[in-house]
Amino acid sequence: KKKSAELIIEAQVKRKEAEVEKKAWEAWHTQKESIQKEISQDFDKGTKCLETFLQHCKSDVVKVTAELEGIEYCCKAWGEHCQPKEGHSPEMNFAVFLMQRIHNVLDKHEDQLSPTMLKKLARYLSYLGFLNLKDTVLGMIDAKQGQRIKKVLARAPKFPVGLGASRFQLQYMGPYLFREERKDPDPRVQHFIPDTWQRELLDAVDNNESAVIVAPTSSGKTYASYYCMEKVLRSSDTGVVVYVSPTKALVNQVVATVYGRFTKSLPEGMVVCGCFTRDYRHNVHNCQVLVTVPQCLEILLLSPHLQDWANKIQYVIFDEVHCLGGEIGAEVWEHLLALIRCPFLALSATISNPEDLTQWLQLVKSYWERVENSSEELSSTKMKPKSKRRQQTEAGKGSQTFKVRLVIYKERYNDLEKFVCDFEDNEYKFVPYHPCSALTVNHIEEYGIPSDLALSPPECLRLYDTMEYVFPQWSRAKELEPEEYKCFKNKVIIRKRDVREYEAELKKELVGWVKAGWKNKVEDVLLSLDPETEGTFGQEKKTNFPLLVETLQNMNLLPALFFAFDISMVETFATGLVQHLLRKSKRTKLPDSEKQKIRIENKLRKLSKYLKKEET
Repeated sequence: KKKSAELIIEAQVKRKEAEVEKKAWEAWHTQKESIQKEISQDFDKGTKCLETFLQHCKSDVVKVTAELEGIEYCCKAWGEHCQPKEGHSPEMNFAVFLMQRIHNVLDKHEDQLSPTMLKKLARYLSYLGFLNLKDTVLGMIDAKQGQRIKKVLARAPKFPVGLGASRFQLQYMGPYLFREERKDPDPRVQHFIPDTWQRELLDAVDNNESAVIVAPTSSGKTYASYYCMEKVLRSSDTGVVVYVSPTKALVNQVVATVYGRFTKSLPEGMVVCGCFTRDYRHNVHNCQVLVTVPQCLEILLLSPHLQDWANKIQYVIFDEVHCLGGEIGAEVWEHLLALIRCPFLALSATISNPEDLTQWLQLVKSYWERVENSSEELSSTKMKPKSKRRQQTEAGKGSQTFKVRLVIYKERYNDLEKFVCDFEDNEYKFVPYHPCSALTVNHIEEYGIPSDLALSPPECLRLYDTMEYVFPQWSRAKELEPEEYKCFKNKVIIRKRDVREYEAELKKELVGWVKAGWKNKVEDVLLSLDPETEGTFGQEKKTNFPLLVETLQNMNLLPALFFAFDISMVETFATGLVQHLLRKSKRTKLPDSEKQKIRIENKLRKLSKYLKKEET
């Protein structure tokens, strides 16, 4: 039997859960009418309101109801505004939202779905024309009910998207496909649940190990850097962590992040963050987190009068360490990696041979381990007492292991879609660019397909269609057809791992064509994928930069980053854009006569409303 204390705790937990659920129901009943109205009038705005509610809702029961009712609102809005006309395709954003909500319900709340709810989901899937997925959902109910419902729902789809379920998900659902995520929290991380490879980085820092980290941009590898900084700041008031960045712009960005992220009470004269570049130095020798560029750190490490400061360094973080293979300044990176005795983190998204780099760094660390051991033997014979300040620094450092880990993670959180910008008839166009079009038959024959050449779901679909078109006698065409492929067939939720497996199969098949002697077929595939545009950024594009920005705005693709290596070009673009916006604002300003006309019309409208009320 449970003890009385345990029963009291259980009762309190249930009471709190009931209160949370009650508040969630009240919030939903308050907001659902306005959300339905928004979806009907402005679909994008309405769906954002629904997603905001779902993010803040703390009751799973209410979330399921809100999801299902949101799907119902979407279907009504689609029926009112987006009925497909003859010869025209339906609005896919409605279908994408509908499928996204079905994915969320089945993935996160499957255990809470009643047979009635599953029947609703099956009906929505049949609306889209995905009759095979409808049968899959009905299969979740008992077989007897499933057979009966199938007969009831066997009608013509209301809003057919004109594609099979697998092709639809590959073509339009790419950004929303679920990736593999861990469910168990890590006490070291408060705001998200880290993946396995991120936990390995945290373990390396906790064990005072060095690590080479190769992961795509925006995948979360930088978090280990800030965890490392936090560890050094917590351990002592004297230890130093150095963040090495290749450019001054990145230095400024990291400094701003450190200032916003960390605060600490330190002895007088000490600060949390310092900065050292060729143009600017601030709190270099009295900070615990120093952000700098490679050349400046080399100056500090080689200065004889700064060796006491260098001995305080507990970790060095090398961002964009692939600069080690660059043409300019590469030797400085090499010097630093060979000079430092403390553990390090080497971060990059584009190292082509991480195993070789890790092996070399391990040799360097092994050398310093031998030096450390020999110096300890020498000092033990002399038995010179250590100062109190040095003892505190060494206590903060902990025991260094001299091990260099290699952590590789290849999966991007979001796939990159590639386009070529083309300027024709005084208009900008963005032509899809397939990564395989950059390959040649000789390269595939000699090296295979590069491991870092990743394809998005639509690019996988386009590659299959091109291969099937070029080679009608292809023996595996039916097997790899998306609607028949083993990882996609009759699957309501296609996941990222399924797409990655499909991508690997297509690449393997393309390489197999080359080995089988069908080089002309591979050549035809690559030529068919090649965009029919040069895509060069010529003078006419440079002078029409404001038009490019407006095109991106009309496509809802702002904000955007535009990279240029010529600072004068950047200034010219910025000046031209400001002047264009000023001219445009002057043209849109109404003259006083127009403003007066609008004011009078508004007054007449209000007066007519008032007179109508008086008459009634």
